[in-house]
Amino acid sequence: MALTDLHRARKYINRRRLHVVSSHLCSLLAGILYVGWMVLLVFCIDLLEHKGIANFVDADARYAHEIAPLRPSENGSLDIYQQNGTGLLPTLVRLRNKWFGPALEQFYNEVSFTHSDVRFLILIAITAITIGVVRFLLLLLQSRLLVAATASAQARLQTEIFDKQFELGGNAVTPTNQSKVESILRDDLPTVLQSVQRYMERIVREPAKMISLLAFSFLINVPLSLSFVILSVLAWITGERLWQSFHRHRESLEETSRKATSQLLGLATKHRVIAGFSAENHYTKSFGAYVERAKQATEQRLTYEGRLTNLGQFAGLIIFIVILVLAAQNVLKGKFELSAACGLFGSLLSLTLPVFHMVDLRRTMQNGSASAARLFQFLDTPTPTKQKGATANLPRLTDAIDFEHVSYEDMDGNMVLSDVSIRIHRGQRIAVMAKTEPERRAFIYLINRFIEPTAGKIKIDGTEIKKVSPLSLRSQLAVVLESDVLLPDTVAGNIGCGDVKFSATQITEAAKLAHAHHFIQKLPNGYECVIGPEGFPIKPGEAYRIALARAILRDPAIVCLEEPKDRLDPDTKSLLDDTMERFCHNRTVIVLPSRLTTLRACDQIFLLQDGKLAAVGSHRELVETNDLYRHLQYVEFHSPQFTK
Repeated sequence: MALTDLHRARKYINRRRLHVVSSHLCSLLAGILYVGWMVLLVFCIDLLEHKGIANFVDADARYAHEIAPLRPSENGSLDIYQQNGTGLLPTLVRLRNKWFGPALEQFYNEVSFTHSDVRFLILIAITAITIGVVRFLLLLLQSRLLVAATASAQARLQTEIFDKQFELGGNAVTPTNQSKVESILRDDLPTVLQSVQRYMERIVREPAKMISLLAFSFLINVPLSLSFVILSVLAWITGERLWQSFHRHRESLEETSRKATSQLLGLATKHRVIAGFSAENHYTKSFGAYVERAKQATEQRLTYEGRLTNLGQFAGLIIFIVILVLAAQNVLKGKFELSAACGLFGSLLSLTLPVFHMVDLRRTMQNGSASAARLFQFLDTPTPTKQKGATANLPRLTDAIDFEHVSYEDMDGNMVLSDVSIRIHRGQRIAVMAKTEPERRAFIYLINRFIEPTAGKIKIDGTEIKKVSPLSLRSQLAVVLESDVLLPDTVAGNIGCGDVKFSATQITEAAKLAHAHHFIQKLPNGYECVIGPEGFPIKPGEAYRIALARAILRDPAIVCLEEPKDRLDPDTKSLLDDTMERFCHNRTVIVLPSRLTTLRACDQIFLLQDGKLAAVGSHRELVETNDLYRHLQYVEFHSPQFTK
């Protein structure tokens, strides 16, 4: 399944078909060109083997004389010739009956550099450098093509993740799902793209290199090359079986190590209980036993891995020694030249690099498979929010907001709200108190239709909001959360949210009402200062006031506020209180409080317990009558004394 997800990710890159095809072509040529160095190695060794002296006898001498007139031997015979510095000629004479003999002869006749030893050696060096430069340019072009295709795939996937996040409004209610999206964008997506790009880089080049090298080695000597292939295949099959056996054993060892580590953490995090009951001596022994168990499991796993690695290297060494000995015997018996043996051994030895690259590619794909699974699991999550078709216009609130038997179940199957029925009258200021953040925030997100109720109806002035267009609904609402309030934009952009209908004067007036204008003027470039992630840093209280200015600018009928939980200095508190008093006057306000003064200022407080409406009343009433409210007040506001 995970590999299928990786193939699915590869399709995003394959959409740039021309780039991908061109990249594979460059990769194929680069892989084939690699064997050119082996050919040059054979020519170079053959040249050095003759040590600058060419001896031709009988038919070889007559053929050599036809190609290049030679100096006759001392007795004047045409059957024996010896000459210094003949370059490629000895190799040509030896290989003239091969299928490529005519082409080699033509090359010798047309390229004068091949007629001299020194000049031929220079030609070999120049050709080797040329092959290296061409391969470098091909690989550079391949890399650029793949980078362009990968960047395009990244943009598409980021857009899909962004769109899915907006569709899945429940993610905002569940913090774990929010962090999951952040992890996908920050960690999983780059890992997937890196794995797929590495796959695209090597899947053509490395096999092409292996096939070319094997083909060249078979041209030199079929029996030795076939022996190498058979021995390598047998070693690979044996290694795979050993690895599978080790993998099963490793899972058992890792489970043992995981349990021991979990037990270690269990003791390490319970030191207060252990110290409180003077049980250090007893649990120190247990701690030592868990440490020893984890140590043994780790040692066994690493020892097994080391043995497999060393065994693989030893098997490869044995195979190459066998081939080397057999090649040496053939050279000693005169069956083929030393240059051919060197070319054969160099080709087979060079095979190790692409093999290692393919093994590393397999490991890379395995690492990327888990990330791909998480990425596409998120993208394939069914979208619960269906807002299409809602076109009705919502007039400004004149009566009340009604929750009628509303329930909400998040994507993890947790019941956040259960059969909640409440009425919020126009102009009321109400607070929502609950033990968990999802319960508190669900009210705000349901009213804004960031999420949809699992059951029940939400009405504004008797109109069910699912029948109202989201644009019309949200034009009546303003939401200010304590966190994630800044966009990567200028101060003016943050307040105006890109809406061109708001002038600079209106933005400034909203900032003044939020008591933000004073500190904004001190920022570099003032209202044009870029803030938010990676922007100019500002304090949490200042960020919250910019968010308030954003809400003030839109003159909403309904205001949803989440007060900041961070400790604020007295001046900031007084500024916020002044803003809230002036801005929230004659508006319907739903607040998630973090201060007692806010609770006392609310007309009603809705108390939730396990998703159900547990109590409704003013602050004074709930303090007097509800134990849960008193407990939450103590926990949330850190005050054992409650002013009634």
